Amino acid sequence: MMSFKNCQFLLLPLFLVCFISGLNAQTEFIEGYIVTLQKDTLHGLLKEELNETSFDILFKESKTGKEKKYTPDMIPEFYRSSGELYQSNRVKVGEETLNVFLKCVIIGKVGLYIYMDNRMYEHFYMHTASEGFRELITEKTTKIVSKRKYDVEYKLYEGELINAMKDCPKIESEIKKMPFNEFYIKKIIRNYHACIGAEYIEVRPAKKKWKVEFGGYVGYLLGSVDVGDKSELLTGNDFVGFVNIYLPKSRGRYSVQVNYIYSRFQLETIDGVLGSKRLNFMINRYYNLGERERSRFSLKSGMEMIFAATPLSGRRDLDFVAGLGYDYKIGKIRLLSSVEYRILNFNLLSFNLGLAF
Repeated sequence: MMSFKNCQFLLLPLFLVCFISGLNAQTEFIEGYIVTLQKDTLHGLLKEELNETSFDILFKESKTGKEKKYTPDMIPEFYRSSGELYQSNRVKVGEETLNVFLKCVIIGKVGLYIYMDNRMYEHFYMHTASEGFRELITEKTTKIVSKRKYDVEYKLYEGELINAMKDCPKIESEIKKMPFNEFYIKKIIRNYHACIGAEYIEVRPAKKKWKVEFGGYVGYLLGSVDVGDKSELLTGNDFVGFVNIYLPKSRGRYSVQVNYIYSRFQLETIDGVLGSKRLNFMINRYYNLGERERSRFSLKSGMEMIFAATPLSGRRDLDFVAGLGYDYKIGKIRLLSSVEYRILNFNLLSFNLGLAF
């Protein structure tokens, strides 16, 4: 049985994995192509590399080929097999005018493009033939009236959109009502082109298919459980096998995970090693720390059923599980770490390390 001292040796790799992978969180190579200034199309593998303002592209023609860096000044366009098209353009970023890669979202009389800065913050740019690229922004400030502070938001993007779409007057009311995010900006631009009968191209990401992962992990348990009228300290280990199913329309942000858990544990007043078998169903929400889902953390929540436990034989208790996870992808293997907490019956904390394929 693992002691508190031994638990430190389990947790140490977890923090090392998080620290090392956090330092190296970059994009993986993905299939795609680049277009050169001579209009040649080169197919191969590419990935992003952050620079002082945004990112450059590393490209190689094969897995064993030599990498070459391309800046926005060197190529006018590149495409990733995930369904993302980027073009290099000069735009105003703050007080500077920079040549950067813009993600094409809608190409038409009024176009929509996204610039990702080196802080991974998205900037929305509208494009028209007459005005070129103009950033759609909001400006927040604080006003003091009668010694009271008020937060004020100026929706500067409204005027830009209304002016660009003035040949469809009825769309002005839609612009003034819309929330400021990519989904609604795209909707407004689609409606505008429908209003004036103009064609446009919307660059859509490739559709995600069902993706299934199999894996396992080991964990250290610490908590308490009610036995009779007493609360007993519980320490032990989990051995887990799981299936993780990513939801196809969630763009990798959500998954449903089914875990089969075998536990070996000790209680304060009972001699010997005890055991339990549990089945739980978890919903995972993922947040990428780098592009291409290589480095990410997740929020976990779900229900757990205990269907065989000693000395609680015959009980079929349900428990609520919540947790935080961090994982890092190396090739086709994902290194997993998580902290989970059972709230209702067991008051149980678990620290886990594992692999998924």
